[in-house]
Amino acid sequence: MNKDIQIRDNYWLGEFYENGQWKRCTLFFKKLNINGGSISWPIAEIDIVSHPSMDSCNPHCETKVSIRNDIIRDSSAGIIVDKNSKELRHVNDVFDKSIIDEVLSKLKSSGSASLPLSLYVCMRHVEEFKVEGDFWNID
Repeated sequence: MNKDIQIRDNYWLGEFYENGQWKRCTLFFKKLNINGGSISWPIAEIDIVSHPSMDSCNPHCETKVSIRNDIIRDSSAGIIVDKNSKELRHVNDVFDKSIIDEVLSKLKSSGSASLPLSLYVCMRHVEEFKVEGDFWNID
């Protein structure tokens, strides 16, 4: 499995996980600061499941894009976490729909997804998002 896949200058796929016929990666939005550093926000989880031919169903690749509902696109900051939990947003409230086309194209060209495929795009409420612990401690 590929380590990271660049989508655009400020979008990339990373954190690939795989277990049998199931794969997961995360779509990140990257914002650069004036010093050349960057911060990346996880904005969607992408699950890729290879379904075998069973129960009168042809084999196919199912791709599900689960977009976080607690973030919104902003022209100056890029992405703002506003903790929205009242209404489900539309995809284009978070990123342009053409990003999904580019993600699928990159997944197919890398061999992570294959034709024929079915695509599901959904918004998902996130009650709490946080990171705990010392992630990058090599000891």
